[in-house]
Amino acid sequence: MTTPERFRLGKYGVTREQWLDALSRGERWCSGCKKFESSDNFRGGQTRCRVSQNSYLNARYKKDVEREESRKKYWANPQKARDYQKKLRSSWTPEQRKLKHRINKLSWKYRITLEQYDAMVAEQGNLCAICGRPQRRANRPLCIDHDHKTGKVRGLLCDFCNQLLGFLENHRDRIPAFEAYLKKF
Repeated sequence: MTTPERFRLGKYGVTREQWLDALSRGERWCSGCKKFESSDNFRGGQTRCRVSQNSYLNARYKKDVEREESRKKYWANPQKARDYQKKLRSSWTPEQRKLKHRINKLSWKYRITLEQYDAMVAEQGNLCAICGRPQRRANRPLCIDHDHKTGKVRGLLCDFCNQLLGFLENHRDRIPAFEAYLKKF
């Protein structure tokens, strides 16, 4: 869809001419007010003017009553909350602490659960997806290979294949030179 067609459809309720006229005056479209505002009323690259942004944040904050209550409870006696967390963490064994860290890293970095990781390990037979060998270092799990652009998990690799794949992915233009060099010998 071209730009003029989009404005003719009236997505913002203004014509293309009105839009261009407002831009020439140094105004921006506020997605909260649904009208043009002076560029001075915006913070950085935000799509809402200051007034709309403040009212949006206030409404969003008020909706989350549970979070507000928990925050008040915590700050009423923060030392008590810190002591509770310290006591809870001190009761963990090193294995539990390691497992908790592993679960958090899997969910935060790769967006998968420990069960999904275990299923992938079982599916691959605890072997590298490229070379078909087990991990070279005994007590290390297989590396999670993922696309850095989309974040999609592709498979599990040993350390060596993971590092090699990372290099080749970042230097695709060097692959033919490597092949030519190896063919010489």
